[in-house]
Amino acid sequence: MAESNESKQKFRILAIVMNAVGHINACQGLCDKLLERGHDVIFLIDEEFAGRLKPFGFKEYHYRMPKPSVTNDDGEKVEFWQWFLSKNAKLYELSPIEQNEKLNPLVFRTMFDQQRSVEDIYRKSIDDIHPDIIISDCYVNCPAITNSGIPWIWLFSAAPQAMIQDPRFPPYYSGLPLNGDRKQWHEFQQRTNEAFSTLINDINQYSMEKGMKPMDNHRLHPLSPYLNIYMWPMEFRYNEWNELSDNFFGIDNLMRKTIEQKFDIPESLRDKPGKLILFSMGSFGCSNVKLMKRLVGIFSKSPNRFIVSKGPMNYELPDNMWGDKFLPQKSILPLVDLVITHGGNNTVTESFYFGKKMLILPTFDDQFDNAQRIVEVGLGARLNPFESSEQEFLDTIQRLLNDENLTKRMNEIGKRIRMAENDKQRLAKRIEMICEKNSN
Repeated sequence: MAESNESKQKFRILAIVMNAVGHINACQGLCDKLLERGHDVIFLIDEEFAGRLKPFGFKEYHYRMPKPSVTNDDGEKVEFWQWFLSKNAKLYELSPIEQNEKLNPLVFRTMFDQQRSVEDIYRKSIDDIHPDIIISDCYVNCPAITNSGIPWIWLFSAAPQAMIQDPRFPPYYSGLPLNGDRKQWHEFQQRTNEAFSTLINDINQYSMEKGMKPMDNHRLHPLSPYLNIYMWPMEFRYNEWNELSDNFFGIDNLMRKTIEQKFDIPESLRDKPGKLILFSMGSFGCSNVKLMKRLVGIFSKSPNRFIVSKGPMNYELPDNMWGDKFLPQKSILPLVDLVITHGGNNTVTESFYFGKKMLILPTFDDQFDNAQRIVEVGLGARLNPFESSEQEFLDTIQRLLNDENLTKRMNEIGKRIRMAENDKQRLAKRIEMICEKNSN
């Protein structure tokens, strides 16, 4: 007899996610399965994203996070973090350790300040909604969630090194090689700890004021005693992570449901020669117009065709390219031969899902880790988007396109992942077990 897809007990599940598209998408991918199993799933989101989740059957509770109202050159509203990263674009040309010293303390300080500004809103919303469990995808501790007295799950939708912090492997955000110099690891970690020390002290002080114990190991966010979910392809995971405690759960992807959008190769590209390539630097990277123009200029000399995720900024594309501000990425991925990406975790895991080769051009944080890992496991290439030469780009693109063994390997990986839907079912059941145990 086929197993029922519905849970015997119905639970109220509250999802609280940081205000960025990638994090909302990953959390939706997890909650799609919970909704499908009959649970009442509510998203507490900033009004900036109002209406994004309702079409898929979720309830939305809205709040307003204090932040500047920002627009692009055409007067159109732009997501806050796109504006923030565009404003600080020069800092993204720095090395990973220089970013951790000069940029990331500012980024995470901004997150901390924003989160404190809505702490009371979160607390009141939790009291009003009275969930059986909370799913949180946040980088910085929020005591309203982690000290609420309600079971909570930490969903970490970025590359998982920053969640797990395993000293047997390169430090998170470093992009350092697995078989590299351990002294480099130590120096990177030491300099990062020093750069973040004031912020972590402030987060701990705030958390203690809210009744929590200080966090260990230079963490911005505590591990959940209930469940910690990380999203990374099996091919990327270290074998030693099989020894992690039972409150960790790794999954290949959290592909979300989307409104079906048929995508036809644009007429301007359809009859042109060459392979088809998706070029996407993510919602943040595409806001860096200087960088996008540099890369588009290089790719214009490739004999291939490009579909470009342009983001909110305006610039012209050459004849071998077509692009738009927003693309239905899930509809495009099955059509392409190669993905050139910033290495954000959603794009990486979605590309794996469809079995696509990747060239990763990291600009910050976990993108460095994904870029290094894809090289180490022999499933793609990594280049510096600011410094690699035109010839390096053109040669690497052709090498990846011509690698039939890699095409075959990625096709097989994609098939494995697409057949692994039971992983989401198992994860949903783990969440239900936590709810059941704490409702008795």
